[in-house]
Amino acid sequence: MKTLILSCNTGEGHNSCARAIKEYFDSKKEECVIADGLGFISNTTSDVMSRGHSYIYKHLPWLSRHGYNYAESHTAYYGENTPLYKYFTQGGEKLYRYISLGGFDCVICTHVFTAFMLTRMLDDHPMKLATCFVATDYSSYPAIEKSDLDFYFIPDES
Repeated sequence: MKTLILSCNTGEGHNSCARAIKEYFDSKKEECVIADGLGFISNTTSDVMSRGHSYIYKHLPWLSRHGYNYAESHTAYYGENTPLYKYFTQGGEKLYRYISLGGFDCVICTHVFTAFMLTRMLDDHPMKLATCFVATDYSSYPAIEKSDLDFYFIPDES
């Protein structure tokens, strides 16, 4: 089995989760690769999103909370034909080539944006692939219902 973990440079929690999952696969001698999902859109997108998220989270936490709450109560903005959905799924063709050339059997997403991208990619290019989403927060994810993956792992205090 060969696994791809799609993380996202919007806060370190997603990357930490990806590294922990990879560590487990490594301990089982299973091949596993981590990739930045936003990088499939462009390196500039990844860099801008990373810096912007970090800046807002550290210096304007009220804006971060407001944006998250707004996104949570306006999930229609993430519908299939919306500009946001189209933006975050535009890396699907590059992702398809990467998965195909890499021979991956499983893709694990640690961020909702990568779950959107993977869902769209599979709509455009159906393939036999196990797909998962690992939630890295205890709060709900705005518009996660717009994704369609095989398994969803949700944290619990227990």
